[in-house]
Amino acid sequence: MEYLKESLECSQIYSCEHGTSNMQKHMLKHGHNVVGDELENAPFDQKVYRDLMGKAIIKHNLPFNYVEYDGVWDVQSYLNSNVQPILKNTIIGDILDTYRFEKRKMKDILQSLPGKVCLTSDLWSSSVMDGYLSITDHFV
Repeated sequence: MEYLKESLECSQIYSCEHGTSNMQKHMLKHGHNVVGDELENAPFDQKVYRDLMGKAIIKHNLPFNYVEYDGVWDVQSYLNSNVQPILKNTIIGDILDTYRFEKRKMKDILQSLPGKVCLTSDLWSSSVMDGYLSITDHFV
């Protein structure tokens, strides 16, 4: 949602004391069709869409082929006709890029610390026998 907000921000200030028609006129002037309180044909950025899809897959531990489910494609094309479906290999590459970026950030943070770092690790299995490893770093 912050992406949409950023792309629509403008320095104009409008009063809503007597309704929102002045805001609707402004939106129409800038190429946005307003339907009630919703924006129709809001700007669409495929890169932002891919980033958000990758974050959702990571956050909810979804399979990579989630992006290729027919039902997911149907919903996405319904919400925005400009969306281009993402393939499994594309989202895998995006998620690996995110991993490498976050790994580099963590290395930079740890290297910038003036003192020593202590690492603690823990191994466990889930109820369906998925194995997990966590590493926690401690520093002052």
